[in-house]
Amino acid sequence: MKYLYLFVTLIFLTPLFSSAQNNYKPGYVVTLKGDTLKGYIDYKEWIQNPRGVNFKTDAGANQTSYSINNCSAFGANGFEYYRRYILPISQDKVQVSNLTIGVDTTTTTDTVFLKTVTSGKNITLLTYNDGIKRRFFVAENNAVATELIQHLYLDPQETSRIVTQKTYTRQLQQLAAQYQPQDDKLIKDIPSANYSGKDIRKIVYEINGATNYETVQSTTGSATRFFAGIALNDAMSRFTPPNGTSSLKSSSAFPQITFGTDILVNKNVGDLLVRLEIGATGNKANYAFSGQLANSTTYTTFKYTQYQGFFNPQLLYNFYNTNASKVYVAIGFQLNYATYANKSYATRYTLSGGYSQTSDDTFPDFKPFVVNLTSKIGYVIGSKLDIYLGYNPSTNINDNEGYSLNTASFKVGINYLFGAK
Repeated sequence: MKYLYLFVTLIFLTPLFSSAQNNYKPGYVVTLKGDTLKGYIDYKEWIQNPRGVNFKTDAGANQTSYSINNCSAFGANGFEYYRRYILPISQDKVQVSNLTIGVDTTTTTDTVFLKTVTSGKNITLLTYNDGIKRRFFVAENNAVATELIQHLYLDPQETSRIVTQKTYTRQLQQLAAQYQPQDDKLIKDIPSANYSGKDIRKIVYEINGATNYETVQSTTGSATRFFAGIALNDAMSRFTPPNGTSSLKSSSAFPQITFGTDILVNKNVGDLLVRLEIGATGNKANYAFSGQLANSTTYTTFKYTQYQGFFNPQLLYNFYNTNASKVYVAIGFQLNYATYANKSYATRYTLSGGYSQTSDDTFPDFKPFVVNLTSKIGYVIGSKLDIYLGYNPSTNINDNEGYSLNTASFKVGINYLFGAK
């Protein structure tokens, strides 16, 4: 239990490392008066479009906050660029569980920063994500941006059927006919385009002309790195026999090997990662207890060796993130497949006269597949060595009525990271 208290304490202390966490990159802001200020932008991992940004005129200056109330544009050079617009924004949901019966054309007018995806001589493609959904916008010659519309809804006549209304294909066809009227293939290909950054960006690229355009290439995208590591897995098992005996404890330390992939949501920031980990470890348990039955004394032994393979998807967040070091917390769930060896469950009966006899008891039925939660805290040195402490909460591993067999584990390990920082 003392290890659990230590782990929880570290979890709560970890955010303190990040109290002064900043990520300033060369950039600019444009005020509502049209003045361009060059300096440094506090560049964040903006999953949703930001409504403001911190700015410094130089690395040692105090930061100033800019928002939709006093800023018309800002950018982190070579990374992301945002421009302020006042415009109607669709509000219909795209998650299947939230779809309406019949089309929902509700909009709300808001002041927002749209992110530039690509720009050229004819139109600019922008995007906006507020947590409801991701939307695309186009602006002709820096004019007011117009949303490319897609609606998903349930068919009123057959509510089990999802209807996709691709208004955006007609909008793009009109732009293609206006700026590339000779390109019949482009106009014909547009209806097959998905409502995705990859497909729409390609269309906008062609509308802007393949040989005469300016593009703002987004370098933010995801990146992948790999890792391999070893750990010491300290498994703690608790067994409650069916005869009323108090719970018994057993613990063992077993080596663990792991391999996996980290997917960095934004490779230029690296705060948020999806970790996909596979590995193998084990656990040895040994219990012994005595009792009294009629005129005999009983002595029972129960033991097994568990060999376990697992797949552990995790969401990892770096609370402190510099090139030299990082501090993170990760949570996830683990899919386990286990086999068992050296199984023994036997009771020796000893009568008052000294006569004894041993009989085999029914061995518990272990679950071959088990799912449990996982959590970790870790420290990364120089973007290469990942040292961590992990905890898997107690999980039931047997199927027998009357028995109770649960296992939890602590682990300390080290991974070597390959690839992106």
